[in-house]
Amino acid sequence: IDEILELAKYEKALEGVRNIKKIDDYRKLLEDYIRKNCPEHEKQKEYLRDKLNKEKDIIDPRETNTNSVTSFDPNAIYGPSGTGTNQYVNNRNRHPFLVTFENADTASADAQIVRIVDTLDKTKFDLRTLELGNVTVGTKTFLVPKGRREFVMEKSLLPERNINVRINASLDTTKGIITWLFTSIDAVSKDIPALAGFLPPNIGKPNGEGSVSYTIQPVANLADGSALQSRAAIFFDDNTPIITNTWKNIVDAQTPLSKVTAIVSQDTLIRLKVTGTDGGSGTGYYHVYVSIENGEWQSLGGSEVDTMLVAGERGKTYRFYAVAQDKVGNLETKTPIAEATASIKQGSNPPVQPPVTPVDSLPIKAYPSPTTGSITVKVSLPVAEQAVISIYSITGSKVADVYSGIINGNISIPLNLSHLSNGLYYIRVRTVSGVQWVEKVVVAK
Repeated sequence: IDEILELAKYEKALEGVRNIKKIDDYRKLLEDYIRKNCPEHEKQKEYLRDKLNKEKDIIDPRETNTNSVTSFDPNAIYGPSGTGTNQYVNNRNRHPFLVTFENADTASADAQIVRIVDTLDKTKFDLRTLELGNVTVGTKTFLVPKGRREFVMEKSLLPERNINVRINASLDTTKGIITWLFTSIDAVSKDIPALAGFLPPNIGKPNGEGSVSYTIQPVANLADGSALQSRAAIFFDDNTPIITNTWKNIVDAQTPLSKVTAIVSQDTLIRLKVTGTDGGSGTGYYHVYVSIENGEWQSLGGSEVDTMLVAGERGKTYRFYAVAQDKVGNLETKTPIAEATASIKQGSNPPVQPPVTPVDSLPIKAYPSPTTGSITVKVSLPVAEQAVISIYSITGSKVADVYSGIINGNISIPLNLSHLSNGLYYIRVRTVSGVQWVEKVVVAK
């Protein structure tokens, strides 16, 4: 009966997966499954929700994983890949570490007991933020619940090996020492076997390999130029310990500096040039802001390049300032004051590139504006015609095509722009005959 009920539970979950039509359906299904079947992970639900939301949102294109490893030594430690030869990191983010170990293919016996010791510098690492990560043995990965600074688990290595492995992990907060202890356990007697061990000689890779992991944050406000170092010792049974390499990162805590200049070119185009300096990891990203006719500052988005083109309107004046961000995420602190000003003269020539200049009495309306996300786009054409409706940023970059088809009279399209960054956008309608109209909309969340 219990097996039938268990099967029914998974059939119900599978049916839920079949009914998924959008990402929010997946989120709701995942939360419901955790609540019913994994109550011990209920506290992690917010974390999972944030991670899922992040996947469906537009994010800073700089954002990447902090750990990038392409090859492994058999007994070694790996940390944040960092930036440049000094492997610069900031002093705020959580940093990942991985310790790998191997029973060499030349070993004469299985490893029965393996102990890994990693000593952290308490003056550099905040031990309160330590989170032990997943563990691997051979082809198996054992998950560790989020937020653990210690754990005990016993896992079977079937079908590869008829033996269990008991893993004890803990942090000595007085000394800053993390210890993982792997012990071979006979699946029947529950004692340490006479000869067999959980980690065989690594003849058939990766059966003789394993790893442990953790993440930790530096001490708050750690000084610029500080060295973050970690090294581990790996003990195989009663043998002399193997000392790993030392992983070293340098803290970049300096904020970069920047300034923007603006030149009107090609009639209504404004060419922006940003110059930036940084004494550590280097300037890697620029956020640019604009004020139109002395109005409120609006974001133009960000760019990894130092040059941007902005499509302006005739008879209007634009003010700009820039904020630099270095390659480890340090953001320049700056008062919103104009660093550059550009005025576009009145004239009769049309703009040279989309988005085109909005005019009164257009057959397109987008409301409400400003919006926190949801808008309605209404288009009215006197005759039926094939058309494309697109969204453009103020820099002239296309964000998305939202409609392509025949518009016969009136059409009303609901849109959700909540995934876009705050700022000014253009909704453009372009017909196959080459006629185009543009309406402005401001996203302000």
